[in-house]
Amino acid sequence: MSAIDFQSIRYTTAGLECYYLGQRRSVDGNVHRFAVVNPAGEKFAYYNDQGQRIEFDDRTGKWVVTPTGHQIIAPPKIVEVTRWMCFRWMCFMVNPSDAEHPVVVHMWDRHPSAKQIENAKYFKIDKHTWNIEVPND
Repeated sequence: MSAIDFQSIRYTTAGLECYYLGQRRSVDGNVHRFAVVNPAGEKFAYYNDQGQRIEFDDRTGKWVVTPTGHQIIAPPKIVEVTRWMCFRWMCFMVNPSDAEHPVVVHMWDRHPSAKQIENAKYFKIDKHTWNIEVPND
């Protein structure tokens, strides 16, 4: 089941009118078909379950993603997230397995202050940055 409500899409990302014509099973998954209307006429366009524009490749016999053509959903965007992982020794043992893993990890959205480091008794602070793909609204 696809998370995209293809039937509710009425316009491409460029603002062209489009009509959902349905889906069918094909070689390697579902194919969603739209009629895209522009001043010169109408064109059929095909999309995978993720909303990516696809075309059939006669050489490989498979549907392939193409970055060109009429897009119906905005491509995902990449968001950079930075967090500081702070490590400290466990002050007390809650259960016997704590002795095997005596380190506590806290995660901050900014570098902790000198006072916070001192109060928590962090022995190591690592900065980590991740690039995460998120839906584009």
